[in-house]
Order: sequence, then structure tokens, then C-alpha cells
Amino acid sequence: TAGGGQQQQQQTSSSSSIFQSQLTEFYTKRGPPTATEIQTILHTRNPEYESQRVEITSMYETLKQFSSEKFDTANQLKSMVDMALGRLDRDLIKFEKEL
Repeated sequence: TAGGGQQQQQQTSSSSSIFQSQLTEFYTKRGPPTATEIQTILHTRNPEYESQRVEITSMYETLKQFSSEKFDTANQLKSMVDMALGRLDRDLIKFEKEL
């Protein structure tokens, strides 16, 4: 039985390497899949692909908008802080002259 197990393992290993070499040869001759083939596979394996893609794209656009608004708000806040600090510096100089 030990010899039978080894023989079966060798056959499996041999057939696996033959299959892999055939597959490699196939893709070497054929080249990578086309965009149309990829789209067909996506729609075949996941029929909800298009609606999921639209939903994700919408969420991405919303996040980009929020990010832009946050960036603009941060710039406005920085400008306000800079103006307030400038005013405080001028008031400090005026206050030191009065003392």
C-alpha cells in the first residue's frame, strides 16, 4: 500500500506538471485576456457588477467632495487664525508703547 501511494502521488505530480506546462504554453501563444473578455467574465460571475461599480463610484465622488470641502475649510480657518495673530501682534506692540 505504501508503494501504491507513492505511485499515485507521482502520477498526480506528473499530470499536474503536464497541465501547468500546457496552460503556460496556451497563455504564451494567446496573450493576456482582452478588456472585453474581462468585462464578460465579470458580468457572468457577478451579475450585480455594474450596479456595485456605480454605487462605489458614487461613494468615491462623494468622498472626494467632502475631502475638498474639508481642505477648503482648513485653509479658511488658517487664514482666520493668521489674521487674528497679526492683530494680536499689532495690539501687543501698541500696548508695549503705551506702557
